[in-house]
Order: sequence, then structure tokens, then C-alpha cells
Amino acid sequence: MIFRLTSAQRVKYVSFTKKSDSDLDEYTDVQSKNPLKIQALDWLADDGLLDERFSLLDVGCGPGSIPKMIVRHPNLKNRVAYVGVDQSENAIRYCLDKLPDNYVMMRRDVVVDGLPEDSFDVIMINEVLEHISSYEELIATALEKKPKILVINTFAVLLNRKRDRILWNPEAQCYMNSYSFEKFFQYLRNKIECPILLSDYESRNFDRFWFPRKNLIIWYLRLASNVTEFLKKK
Repeated sequence: MIFRLTSAQRVKYVSFTKKSDSDLDEYTDVQSKNPLKIQALDWLADDGLLDERFSLLDVGCGPGSIPKMIVRHPNLKNRVAYVGVDQSENAIRYCLDKLPDNYVMMRRDVVVDGLPEDSFDVIMINEVLEHISSYEELIATALEKKPKILVINTFAVLLNRKRDRILWNPEAQCYMNSYSFEKFFQYLRNKIECPILLSDYESRNFDRFWFPRKNLIIWYLRLASNVTEFLKKK
């Protein structure tokens, strides 16, 4: 499935394009301390659905905070066949310079071009859904690939927030959509029948002046059966 938006609806992350390598070093170092990403990888490391070696597609990989964390993770560094996609040429170039040669990086606008054709054990969608006009199509496209696990890292607004599609960084042409946890969760429950683990870090008090008051959240969807033992451990 490929879903297409008009040019007015698309988000252009020119910020990654403009950043120097030192800026991207700093960005990925900060992101490597993101509790949402840390917990997602720890869950993957402990998940019985996955074989000793498994494939992972990182949608919206940016300059590579997730693969850098995988390389450093004691229980994942030798297990993951990694593919990262991002629309920023500079971010992909940076990843190719910094990551092991067996990590595959692809410049790709998933809104226009869809996801890569291969199948993957794990698909991660990292802080992408809140920036595109319709999260439903991207999730549906990921589910069509039948991964064992779908991990969604995103922001969603507090329930009392009414503003929609905020231009929070005009220079970088970045938008954030408004949608509630309740609506998003209901969409997932209607779309799939599988266990959903979630963690809400309630990141409401960012000190960056442009950041909307949104919550940080991870949705961890296990798309196979025989989950009892895993859920007992959690």
C-alpha cells in the first residue's frame, strides 16, 4: 500500500539536511538516553517471539539513534539484521559513515514511496505518525507486512488540547498533529487483535519553547500467539 499526500500536507525535515556531523552527534547522543527508545529495545531483547537472529525495519531512523543503541546493547548487538529508512539524504549519509557496514540504510519517503518490499520480524515507527496527516495508512501498511512485533514511538496530545496540525518549527517545516490517546488506542484495538503493551512517560514539560505540551508514549504490539509467558514476566 502507498498513500499519497498533497505537497501542502507533507512534512519536510530540512533540519536534518542542514545539520553538521557534530550537531547530529549531539542529537543521537541525547536520543540514546530517551527512556521510550531504551524500553522498546529492552522489550525486544527479552521477547520470546523473536529468534536469536531477527530483522528490524526502523521507519524514520533519522541520523541513527536506534541503530547506535542496538550496537551498544549487550543483548541485541549481535542479533539484529537492521534496515533504516529516512527521507533525509544527510541523515542517511551520516548513518552510513557511523554504523557498521552490515547495517542497511535507505533514503526513502515512506509517505510517497511506501515501505520497503521485504518482510521484517520487527517494524519500528519512530516519532513519525504525529507528523503526517493520517497515521492510519502507515500503520495499515506496516501490518500488511505481517511482522511479529510492531513498535510505535510517538507523541500524542493531552485530551483537553484542541489545536490541530501545529507548525512548531517553521524553519524546518515541521508540523505536529493533534490526536488523543483514546482515539489512537481505539484505532489499534479495532485494527488488530493482539496484546498491546504501552508506556506513557508523560513528557509534558519540555524546556524547548517551541515544543507543544504532548506526551511521550510507546505502543508495543505483539502480532503473534503464545504470549502468555511473556505477559507474565511483565
